[in-house]
Amino acid sequence: MQIDPKQQEAILHGEGPAIVVAGPGSGKTAVLTRRIAYLIRSRQIPPEKIMVITFTRAAAEEMKSRFLALAGEADAPVFFATFHAAFYRILRREEGLQSGSVLGETQKEIWVRELLQAEHAEEGREADFVGDLVSELSAFKAGGGALDSYQAKCCDTALFRRIFASYEDRLSSSGKVDFDDMLIRTKRLLETKPDVLKLWQKRYPYILVDEFQDINRLQYDTLRFLAGPKRNLFVVGDDDQSIYRFRGAAPEIMGQFVKDYPDAARYELFGCYRCSEAILAPCRRLIDHNKIRFRKELFSLSGRGKPPLIRDFPDRKSEREELIKALQEQRRRGVHYGKMAVLCRTNFAFSGLPSALARAGIPFVSAAPLPDPCSRPEAKDLFAYLELSSGSFSRALFLRAANRPLRYLPRAAFTEDPVNPAKLLASLADKPRQQEAADQLLYQLERLAGMKPYAAVDYVRKKIGYDAWAEENAGSREEAEQILETLDALQEESAAFSDWTSWKKAITKVQKREKAEERRGGNGNRSVSAEEEAPDAVLLSTMHGAKGLEFDAVFLPEVNEGVIPHKSAADKEAIEEERRLLYVAMTRARNYLWLGWVRKTRSGKAEPSRFLRELR
Repeated sequence: MQIDPKQQEAILHGEGPAIVVAGPGSGKTAVLTRRIAYLIRSRQIPPEKIMVITFTRAAAEEMKSRFLALAGEADAPVFFATFHAAFYRILRREEGLQSGSVLGETQKEIWVRELLQAEHAEEGREADFVGDLVSELSAFKAGGGALDSYQAKCCDTALFRRIFASYEDRLSSSGKVDFDDMLIRTKRLLETKPDVLKLWQKRYPYILVDEFQDINRLQYDTLRFLAGPKRNLFVVGDDDQSIYRFRGAAPEIMGQFVKDYPDAARYELFGCYRCSEAILAPCRRLIDHNKIRFRKELFSLSGRGKPPLIRDFPDRKSEREELIKALQEQRRRGVHYGKMAVLCRTNFAFSGLPSALARAGIPFVSAAPLPDPCSRPEAKDLFAYLELSSGSFSRALFLRAANRPLRYLPRAAFTEDPVNPAKLLASLADKPRQQEAADQLLYQLERLAGMKPYAAVDYVRKKIGYDAWAEENAGSREEAEQILETLDALQEESAAFSDWTSWKKAITKVQKREKAEERRGGNGNRSVSAEEEAPDAVLLSTMHGAKGLEFDAVFLPEVNEGVIPHKSAADKEAIEEERRLLYVAMTRARNYLWLGWVRKTRSGKAEPSRFLRELR
């Protein structure tokens, strides 16, 4: 990559603090890697005296790889790390912390899921709920507030407090520490032991930080301790791309840095090498509506291009069909599937899309595990009916289907395994209404036995009355809508199969593949590196998950009010974060950007996102 004059100014920064305000696609990674090489070669700084911090292990590894490709193995002693890795190094040296004592993020999520199951609080929740709760637990802990006065954002406050208390008890009893404990302990160590602080200040007198907009207060305070009197703190970030407030990130810290270091040099990288001008222009108009930010005069260095395509659709099914056509059209125009991405606000928004892509013959990968509609309670209820209709009279299946919808059939009536229909009816001889309900259930199962899957699903939903029962028993309107949309997606998928047996085999095959991929330590997904050779498959990712990536063509479905900004965004601060999230998603696109919104959902009339008006 050719270095431009603005980038060169930042690379050649001398001693003392500096902040680089870098817009999307402005080459900040190139600036960081070349600055490290400059410090070593031109300023004769020993590489082992330099620490480079970023926010994910993948980003740290990519940064290191790009630096070594530029500078060579001789400069390998530079320490590239996440905050957690940096603080673990300090605690291992000073307090003897062992890696086996650190609770990993995957295990943390498993623990939280188990605690939710113990509370009977997970089933029926949105697919992203556990991840949101884990993030909020972390943000609360790092914030150091009082539990009894904290008001939860992602769930009922009483539930949050119980889960947090139980989680902390489990940490204590197992002798584990999580990443937040490591941050807290490191800060306390450096605050209370001046000799230890001086040792680490001397060890790493040059600190560079990538993605500085994602920093939280605890991390920032600890960094300032480490930077010490030499103050060689070189930070790079874009407050307009700060989208992790739910994890404790505070974009206003970029402004705080300037106040804490009033003599800090400021460098501005506003030239965008990624987006065409026709795409960048509406992105500028969108983000300019945010008030608390560094003002930027972004400009494209990638030609004029074509403006984003904004389309409205009658419903989600129509939008999904047109999205697939648009993907295929881009492929016909020579864009490889591996250079395309579909980005949604939440994981649940992908419901129905993977199976539709598979039917259309479009290869895809995901940046995180996609929600499995087949694992949801309503799917298990539906499958129980279909399995019973195929002749498997398992007691467990009968117990699942018997009172969904409610038939007032007692559990005690199902004593045998498998269930004998004649004995079931005989056991209810003194309860004529319940016997009639059981007889009707058996008749319905006979009817289902002769149907193809699509008709069978429709029969369960409408004739048997599962939809009406589910809506009546859902905890909220949003939950009811999610249940019905899951059933919509399953019914649409069922149309590709001639019988329940073949559909069941296809479901089992997919679930086995995903479990095998999880055991291998991944999700069967593409690496998040933007530089490596990607498979020729469309990436499905949340908007959060796509940060740092870029594509020739980007598709953003369901840009609706209540989706983005999300219905939970209740104040100006939250709305600004949602605007930044859409801005990040839009600026992933080099040449082609497609935005869709739907006019109707199961809840009724739907409105376009307010942000779409701001693009004009």
